[in-house]
Amino acid sequence: MIAVQGCWQIDVYKLSEEGRHDFTISVAAAYDDGRVYRYSPELIQDDLCSRFGKGDYLKWKELVLSDIDSLRNLVTVVQQNINRVIPSVTCSDRSARLCEQVGIPVERGIAFLFPDRKGF
Repeated sequence: MIAVQGCWQIDVYKLSEEGRHDFTISVAAAYDDGRVYRYSPELIQDDLCSRFGKGDYLKWKELVLSDIDSLRNLVTVVQQNINRVIPSVTCSDRSARLCEQVGIPVERGIAFLFPDRKGF
């Protein structure tokens, strides 16, 4: 399942070899051939700063954070469409803080996407 709103995307997928599900939160970021979704805050920052400069990166970051309600909405939509807890290892402290900011609890670097309890 892929859910997209504003500049945010949540991808829930099955890891067949491990027999479990995982999820990734990504954000739209410029790349050589246009708009792509990326998930690592550090790599995005390094890339955008090196290609466009720190000022443009900071403008992009401000724009993305002003759209945080879109990510909160996506979390709600995904929670309504899953029937199990889906854990995911966060790629950094910044990613963990983002998860917590939008209502996804994080414990020891693992984010837990819980299903909407109303449906159960």
